[in-house]
Formats: sequence, C-alpha cells, structure tokens
Amino acid sequence: MPAKSPASRAPNRDVALLIDTSTRWARHIILGINRYKSEMRTPWNLLVEPHGSNETISLPHGWRGAGVIAAIHTAESAGELHRSGLPVVNVSDVHYPPTPRTPAFPRVCTDRRVACELAVSHFLDRGFTHFAYIDLEGSGWDRETHGFFTAALRQAGIATCATYKARNRAWGAPDWSIDIDALGAWLLSLPKPLAVFSWSVGREVIHACRRVGLKVPEEVALLLLAYDEIFSEVGHVPISGILHAWEEIGYQAAARLDQLLAGKRIAKKNMRTLIAPIGVRTRQSTDTLAIVNPVVTTALGFIRENAARQILVEDVAHHAGVSRRKLERHFLQVLGRTPADQIRHVQFEQAKTLLNESNLAIPDVAHASGFGSPEYMATVFQKRLGLSPLKYRKKLRTLA
Repeated sequence: MPAKSPASRAPNRDVALLIDTSTRWARHIILGINRYKSEMRTPWNLLVEPHGSNETISLPHGWRGAGVIAAIHTAESAGELHRSGLPVVNVSDVHYPPTPRTPAFPRVCTDRRVACELAVSHFLDRGFTHFAYIDLEGSGWDRETHGFFTAALRQAGIATCATYKARNRAWGAPDWSIDIDALGAWLLSLPKPLAVFSWSVGREVIHACRRVGLKVPEEVALLLLAYDEIFSEVGHVPISGILHAWEEIGYQAAARLDQLLAGKRIAKKNMRTLIAPIGVRTRQSTDTLAIVNPVVTTALGFIRENAARQILVEDVAHHAGVSRRKLERHFLQVLGRTPADQIRHVQFEQAKTLLNESNLAIPDVAHASGFGSPEYMATVFQKRLGLSPLKYRKKLRTLA
C-alpha cells in the first residue's frame, strides 16, 4: 500500500496541558478541559503528566502538537511557548510584562479582586472591624492580592490592615522554618477580635495561636484565598476558604484554544477572561461573630440558630430583651441593616449551603432554610442571583 501523502494524513490533534497535578485547583482545571473535550466532541489527545506545583513544566524538545493550555508563571516560560509557534491559552493570573518576545496569550483565570471582596464581606457579616493580611515575602502575585484585599476594605470604610511577611520557600508555599513564635507574638500584639486573610499561610496561623493561647475563631478568625479539602481540613481547626470555579476556568480555556485551532481570532476584549469565585466554604476558623454590642450579639446568635423556623423580628426582639424599635435601631447602628434583612440573609445563605452540599429536593431546602414556600425561595434567588434554586445547584456542581 502506498504511503499517505502529507495532504492525506490525519490532522495533528495533540494538545499539551502544562499544568501541575498536585493541587486541587490545577486538577479541576484539567477536568474542565476534559469536560469541554467530551461535550464538544473535539478529537483532541490531551497530553498531561504528573507534576508538582513548584516544577517548571516545559514542552519536550522538538514537540510539535496542535496547541497548548498552560499555567504560565514566568516570562521565561511565556517566551519559550511563544518560540514554539503553537496556539497557547494561559490559565494562570500571574502577571509578567508582555514584550515582543513574551507576548500576552489569551488568558482565563480566577477573579482575585472579587475573591477579596468576598473575603471582606464574609468578615464584615460576622462583625469584624480589625483586619490583618499575611504576605508571602517577595511574591509580587501575593502583593497584588494584598492590594485587592485592602482596596476592598477601604471600599467598606476600613482604613487600616496590619501586615505580616512570611518567608516564601516556593510557589505558594510558606517556608517550613517560619518563626511560629514571632508570628504568635505579632498576632498577640494586634487588637481583638482579629480577622486574618492570607493566600496560603493557614496552618501556621493555627499553630501560632495555639502556642500563644489565642482562641480560633473567637479571638483570631482565619480565611484563606482558596479552599482545599486537604490543607484546609487537616489540622486542629478546619480553615475556611474561598471556593473558585476552577473547572469552569478549564472549560473556558479549552473553548479559547478550540477557537484558535479553528483559525479564528480572539477579540481583544476576550484576551483576558476573569471567572468569579463561587463563594466561601465556611469552616470553624471563621464560624464566629465579632460584635461587642450585647443586644446585637444576642440577636445575631438567635437568628443564626433559629432562622430555619421562620422566626419574626418580634421573636428576635423578645429574645434580646428589647422592643422591636430599639432592636432595629441597634442593628442599623452596628450592621447597617435591619433584623429582617439579617433573617433573610441567614435563610438565603443556608439555602445556598444546602443546595451545594446536600441532595435535598428544592421544597425540602426551602423548608429547612426557613422560607415559607419554594416559590418564595425561588423569588429571592431570582432577585439576588438571577437564577432559580435548581439552576444555582446545577451551576455549582458544574463549576466546583
């Protein structure tokens, strides 16, 4: 049989995934890419190998595939991929200065600015007024995240945020030799109750608090930029973290690469696509209230424990030992919202949690959250999120 001519050969379908496989976020990005491949029936051969988060992942010398999806952390890696001449989509939000030799590739990544706004809202909902951020020393990416966090605080009327710099052993990892005593002394020196936000310095904060006798979360509440089911859960105190739509990032990155492989251009406005985080996974490290007003503290605790029973504002006022009018005045002064707003907020958040973490039917979620009916719950979800409860659940399970 004669050999096939070059024109008759099957098209190159190899797509390299230069993404580590050791982290939750990276694995879910890969799952999102594979989901796009399956749903769109693209004939790609996805090439991925086990790699750690601190490895520099490069194309094999002389490799000639169809395209690349990569988490690009350095200008050197960007330059190498540019020289390959292949279509490339970036799934990292690490900034490197674009030059003719290291151009900006189409990028799909998480929206850290929105994540920091979520973090501030999470703390403010619990009444915190004192804040701190723990940087990884020498990390420009973490310094930028710190800036997003302090900007969100300023937008909320909070002018100050304490800062601690931890040594950066490698990409996203604090040094194992971090001085726990120094960290504990710093935490002791700050006003309480204290809300601490960090990219990845989590368990070290818990250790430092235990060493100096600080209670978590009553005196120090801790929230991480990203929730990880291993690193957030393994320890003396489970750590709250922000849930990001990693799988959706992978899915959208695959869609951009598919567009490039089809010979289409990506519009300038779509060169950087930011995917908003899903929400906050609340664990013990932030499961507290930081209100010094005894009336509001008592009322908030009662609402949190009883909102599912369809309580009224009068019930809350009676439990707090004040009139409804006085209760509303206290809430407006301390929280800037009414007790009725708080009841609806707690019911709404409880419904979101049940939709995400349980398989309860929609009417059962409405009942367990304190909504009078599934129809009323649907109205609230549509107003706040633009989605029905069922569509919200499906979206979460697609993104997570």
